[in-house]
Amino acid sequence: MITASILGEKAHESLRLTLGILGARILENTSLLISHARTKMDKPETEADLKAVLNALLQELTEKPVLQ
Repeated sequence: MITASILGEKAHESLRLTLGILGARILENTSLLISHARTKMDKPETEADLKAVLNALLQELTEKPVLQ
């Protein structure tokens, strides 16, 4: 789950809670909040964080069957 917004802390947690209630499994290493997204999207650390989250998600998907 990736949330990018001006602030986003409350929206990120609210979405996480809602998805959890619906039965989604969101791992900590596959979740990212990018606060102040307008100023961070071109920064190397944001790119590194995005790559880490996407790599964790890909690893999670390839280690376990997608459909059960």
